[in-house]
Amino acid sequence: MRNQVFVQEHHLLEAVRRNVINEHQMQEVLSISRAMGQSANTPDLSWLTVVQSVVIAGIALGPTIPALERLHRGNAAEVVVYSLVAMTGLLAAAHFIRRFGLGKAPAGIAAAGAAMWAWGLGAGLVGTLVYPDAFRNVYDYSSYGTTDYAMRQAHVQLAYLGGDVTMVLAAIAIGLASKIPATAMAAGIGLVAGIVNFTEWFAKTNRGHVDKDEATLMLIGTTVVVLAAAFGVQRASRATRFDPAFWLHSVGIFPLGVAGIIMIDREAGMALPWAVAAALVIAAGVYFDRKSYIVAGAAALLFYLPFGAAEARAGDMGVGMAFSFSALLVAVAVLIVRKVYVTRAAQGSNDLEQTVWS
Repeated sequence: MRNQVFVQEHHLLEAVRRNVINEHQMQEVLSISRAMGQSANTPDLSWLTVVQSVVIAGIALGPTIPALERLHRGNAAEVVVYSLVAMTGLLAAAHFIRRFGLGKAPAGIAAAGAAMWAWGLGAGLVGTLVYPDAFRNVYDYSSYGTTDYAMRQAHVQLAYLGGDVTMVLAAIAIGLASKIPATAMAAGIGLVAGIVNFTEWFAKTNRGHVDKDEATLMLIGTTVVVLAAAFGVQRASRATRFDPAFWLHSVGIFPLGVAGIIMIDREAGMALPWAVAAALVIAAGVYFDRKSYIVAGAAALLFYLPFGAAEARAGDMGVGMAFSFSALLVAVAVLIVRKVYVTRAAQGSNDLEQTVWS
């Protein structure tokens, strides 16, 4: 069993690239593989990795809600203790999972979870030591004047910003030390949250707030910043198998989707430009060879056309037809993308991603 090798689609793509087989032969091999199904002597244990990943994700992120609720209520020192315990336990779990070969995905989730818990450590320390009033009676209007309330709100945002910076630094440190690319996901989330919290802090310091239009521009700018960082990391790690760029790209596309959700119901006709934006994301995924863009753009495209039908008061039938049409478009797009990748492989110009996708 240890010496058995199972042919996967990316193996065949590489064979096409090296002119070992042609595209037609690749399709024939895939057809035979599908017809034969999985050998009875080869147990499918992929479900085990999925279960392990779900369990680790629940352990890593499940306690965050009650912990952060305590932080909001002024118990920042307790959150610091919780965060230290959680970080230590998750780092130990990641180490043992890798040591005993229990799965790449669960180890990555545990390490990324440890980096994300660093947010509570940073925010709690800033809220306890630097701005002791940051999380105390934040919503109490009766005991304090407007100026004091606004100042505490600014202190809350600075404490959050401290948590964001701590998360980014912890993710970088854990990632470099453990060589687990998934920690870049935590770094990306910290960067996104840092930009958002800095904007909120700046607005509240000047006695203002961030409206929907400003939030949309901020989120689009955040996408640009994170994707620029992802391309920089991708270029820096091109010669190694340590490829955290995939996770940064995946996180970087998320703020653009939130901006679309914010603007979709602002006025009639907004669904069309965001559907075009989703199509451009898919095109960028093909051009830059980032499959996460293709998945994100296809998912967005699947819903923006029904949103447009709802805006046009098309009724339930019209919305259902729009959803079916968008699903058809996504299916066609998938076929086109597959054809592009096969053609690249045949021409020897397909640089397969060193990620979970390949």
